[in-house]
Amino acid sequence: MTAQQWATYVITVLAAGLIPGPTTMLALATGARHGVTQALPAAAGNVVASILQAILAFALVDAVIDTYDGVFRVMLLLGGAYLIWLGIGLARHNPFHAIEVTLGQTTTLRARGFVDMFVITMLNPKAILFFVALFPRLIPQDGGSPLLGLALTGTLAAVAAVVFLLYASLGTAIRVLVRIPIVSVGIGLALAAVFVVMGGLSVYQAISG
Repeated sequence: MTAQQWATYVITVLAAGLIPGPTTMLALATGARHGVTQALPAAAGNVVASILQAILAFALVDAVIDTYDGVFRVMLLLGGAYLIWLGIGLARHNPFHAIEVTLGQTTTLRARGFVDMFVITMLNPKAILFFVALFPRLIPQDGGSPLLGLALTGTLAAVAAVVFLLYASLGTAIRVLVRIPIVSVGIGLALAAVFVVMGGLSVYQAISG
């Protein structure tokens, strides 16, 4: 992988992690109500589950590359289209607007342990679909090495841990910031742009060959 590919991978994974979802909402609520230390077991569960999802996706994409070149190009094209679709969805419906509503309406959010967060994360099929869409642009067409898989999952683990703990430690500050329209809209559009650009690059690679 080139330095540019690494940079786009890290930025895209970071953008995906920052999008409010079940795990980030739990981290935010736990950190705000119980302190960041109570969120550490849940953070570990989230990281381990994310690593397993990435490994499964990497193995699937690598197997396709080794066996079916034509299918790989289709996967690259569809994956790029999926990332663009995610970006457009983020731009149209800013998820940060829902943070206060979600936390205000939910009374069952509480500090959870390793197993709880592991199960919640593993049962999210969108994560594996995201990795399957992302990895074709990163894995060489002659196949990916175990070292590359280790590097990708290791980077993912670091980013997932940082994002989870960021939400847990800055929960109150994040809730205040996203109440400011220009901040929530700006962050949402920036994350949307990351997905659209990454998806566009994948589509271009698939078409140009």
